Amino acid sequence: MAVKLVEPKNYRKTPDILDSDFENILFNLGVKKEFCIAASGGPDSLCLILLANKFALKNNYKMSVLTVDHQLRKESSEESIWLNKILKRIKIKHYILKWNGKKPKSNVMETARLKRYELMTDKCLKLNIKHLLTAHHLDDQIENFFMRLVRGSGLKGLSSMSKSVKMNGIKVIRPLLEYQKKSLIKVLANNNQKYVQDPSNDNSKYDRIRYRKLIGGLIDEGLNKNRLNKLILNLNQVDDAINYSTIDSIDKTISQNKYGNIIVDRKIFFKLPKELQFRVLLFVLNNNESKKKRIKSESILMLIDILNSYDFKRHTLNKNLFINKKNNILVVKEAGRIKSKEPIKKKNFIWRDIYKINIKTQLTSDLKIGFADDSYDKKSHFKEDKILINSMPAIWKKDKIISIPFLDKRKKLIATCTPIKISEFNEYKMISN
Repeated sequence: MAVKLVEPKNYRKTPDILDSDFENILFNLGVKKEFCIAASGGPDSLCLILLANKFALKNNYKMSVLTVDHQLRKESSEESIWLNKILKRIKIKHYILKWNGKKPKSNVMETARLKRYELMTDKCLKLNIKHLLTAHHLDDQIENFFMRLVRGSGLKGLSSMSKSVKMNGIKVIRPLLEYQKKSLIKVLANNNQKYVQDPSNDNSKYDRIRYRKLIGGLIDEGLNKNRLNKLILNLNQVDDAINYSTIDSIDKTISQNKYGNIIVDRKIFFKLPKELQFRVLLFVLNNNESKKKRIKSESILMLIDILNSYDFKRHTLNKNLFINKKNNILVVKEAGRIKSKEPIKKKNFIWRDIYKINIKTQLTSDLKIGFADDSYDKKSHFKEDKILINSMPAIWKKDKIISIPFLDKRKKLIATCTPIKISEFNEYKMISN
């Protein structure tokens, strides 16, 4: 089956994307000597490749392209191969990453999006590349705004995408956010570059496509994209101002015990305005995890009401267990739902983004790390509350716990564990900036 290609239209009245402007955007966003581009063969990512390649050649930067073959459509593999031929011709390194395994029957686009970023950021980490560029543009920004508006998102959701965000330790950069899609297609027209048309972009069974068609109708009725973009930018500025207060609220409200568990000061927390309560809890729920699960706003608002209720004892959200401790709220990982154990491949590493682990014993193929349970040797460990123990990292060998580093009282330790401080959390640094 041949790849279906589209001839780009030259939207002459649409503003151009100047090479000099694009260069300034990348420099201002801190793009370093080596970066990756997320690309599919569609018009948006092909435009980004053309612009970024000029930038890389001019400034002697090294650029690679990552394509995720979701294997959700029959044509996807052929489209990846077509793009590979294009990139090979202009001597750009191209990696095709495949999403293998069982595919979901519902919520397909969102699951595919999360998997796509997981595969690409993991590849960047393996290549030791810190920056991943995506081709999100103004039309995407507007679609996000309307989707979140209809879902009842608060200010943080409506302020929509920022030009850069950290994912899995990689800085994801969106340099084209201020440009309309027509401007991107115009770049392709000026370079005589055809592109792949994804048939799912016309499939109304997907939420995003329905909103896209709705916005098209609103534009016909007089909706102005540039005015709407100004509104989104204004919301971003307000969001930045609240972020400034959020850091102060986190500093005053949240502390950690010696095991790294988060403790929320009830009295201070409930004196905060509702929006800051929301953001403090969002920070707690993310718990510095790089691969975040999206948490619904209504779930966090409901959590605020539960924590403030007179009969609150315990509540779980996003695998975090909130426990009433009179003046404080203790937050621990509900590790009973996280059964998996991971092989230990090096002596020093960070586990689950919150624990610095140092292995003191010899590395073997059966040495693993996972959460502790009740099967540990009580004689060689200090006593502690069962809930705290079950949220602690443990070193396993042949399905047996050989050490819980926080509680191990032997002179010759198998491992040590140091919790990462709140001020070192990636999310804390992001909000601070």
